[in-house]
Amino acid sequence: MNTHFHIFKPFIKNIQLIDTIKKGQYSFYTNVIEKISFFIFFVFLARVSSLNDYGNMIAVFALANILSYMLEFGFGAYLQRESSSDTNVLAGEYSIIVVAKIILFPLYLVICTVYIIVTNGAGIFIVFLVCTLIYVLNFNSTLNGILYGKSRYRESFIAQASGKIIFVIFTLLTLLVIRNFYCLIILMLLGAVIQLILILHYLRKEKLKISLQKFQFSILKKILSASLPIGMGIFFVFVYDKVDILLIQNILNPEAVAVYSVGYSIYKLPLILISTILIPLFTELSSQYKSSGAINIGTIKAAGFYLLIYSFIVIAVFFFSAGIFVNIIFGSKYFASINVAKVLSLALPGLFLNNLTGVVLNSIRKERFPLYTTILGMLVNICTNILFIPVFGIYGAVWATILAESIVFLLQAYLLKDLLKMIKNGQTS
Repeated sequence: MNTHFHIFKPFIKNIQLIDTIKKGQYSFYTNVIEKISFFIFFVFLARVSSLNDYGNMIAVFALANILSYMLEFGFGAYLQRESSSDTNVLAGEYSIIVVAKIILFPLYLVICTVYIIVTNGAGIFIVFLVCTLIYVLNFNSTLNGILYGKSRYRESFIAQASGKIIFVIFTLLTLLVIRNFYCLIILMLLGAVIQLILILHYLRKEKLKISLQKFQFSILKKILSASLPIGMGIFFVFVYDKVDILLIQNILNPEAVAVYSVGYSIYKLPLILISTILIPLFTELSSQYKSSGAINIGTIKAAGFYLLIYSFIVIAVFFFSAGIFVNIIFGSKYFASINVAKVLSLALPGLFLNNLTGVVLNSIRKERFPLYTTILGMLVNICTNILFIPVFGIYGAVWATILAESIVFLLQAYLLKDLLKMIKNGQTS
């Protein structure tokens, strides 16, 4: 018994990873608050809107999110990575990124407004409110990268919690008197602005101030050369995360979309917990690599071991309890979603582990590798969906997801294996 246990000892007793998880507890709290507040937001939005208005709102939110991901350019991950070590240039880069985000806002707003008014028919005011809300939340996420990079997880949690708690309190009070979706979105925007103010306050404590005089296109170009591959990698993950819904809608019907999306939403719930490991791990590995050109490979192996065990536990829970989740949260009319969630859970090992390999590759400045592999994953997902859905129905999309997540992990693991060997032998920097 002791002999078998000894095999897992290096993983289980990795003290650095345990410290990493302790630091990541606030990331977990932040994710939970964000998910709950958005759940309340969309439930109330559905209750105070007609079906037609709610459908239009969902379309506006979808486009605004896609565009905000596209125009984020990986700035948040770049700031987290660079701020993980003391650097004299961070203040200048911070100002440049903030100014760039401000300059991009009118362009973003015009694209959203023109597209939605032409295709959706929503009013200009509601488009302005929703797009501004999404952009401010995206801006907060970008600046929050610095707090994560400097291991200020508690401060990040306080900023997030303050904005969301204020939103929830005012929403509950307002909905007793005014049942209006304009008011609801304004309240969410108010919470996002409060969060932004608190983040800027914490960054000033880090001696980071915005200066228009520091804006230089040459430095922005240098930042983009490193951040853009990360941003595009995240964007392509977002695309292949959503494309199956669009393909099911076009190849099958809206009812199939509903069944699949409920199963998919259950499948994505366990992702909340892995941020507890991955967000602080990215900060620590980035700092190690920047200061010494090496990283703790034992910590990576331990993280992979824990994520794999966690994925197996979740799969078991899904197979025995998915019916309970679906019936309680969504209702018995989504009975067909139960098996979708069960089979989709088989994608979790690949999903969890490719999140880990992506974090490691980005931390050692090999951000182009996650970009290339996620592009390939997106292409595999689209092609297999087109081939499988007409034959297997919604389960074609399920198997396409499992295949795409597994391929992305295997490719990144293959690339990472050789890179870590080179780092260990001092052959790369």
